[in-house]
Amino acid sequence: QALDSLRGLYRSRLDYVIAALHKAGLRQACPTDAGFFTLWKVPRRVLGRDLAEEARGQGLSSHEAYNRLVISETGIVGVHFAGFSSDGKPEPLVRYAVCADVLNEKFQSRFETELRRLQPEY
Repeated sequence: QALDSLRGLYRSRLDYVIAALHKAGLRQACPTDAGFFTLWKVPRRVLGRDLAEEARGQGLSSHEAYNRLVISETGIVGVHFAGFSSDGKPEPLVRYAVCADVLNEKFQSRFETELRRLQPEY
């Protein structure tokens, strides 16, 4: 019963975060069927900035440049990494987890405000 309750809690958190990130224009890399994290494709531009340019200027990968920029500008923290697309090509990704209480109204208000600023372009 405790595990079912925990699974339900994480499902509710995932449903909220996935919908919010989609609404903000981010593209999910794959569906989340279990667990507490989600995977997202890194856009070409975010917060009005070209990520290839940001990456070159800082000597970073595009996924790290994305994550650092989003963290510093919005406080939304992800884990960046290089993955592979379905055709085997390298793909910059970011993972967002739902271990915190993302269902809290104060959290949601701030989170949604910051997500509106992202304006990702793929």
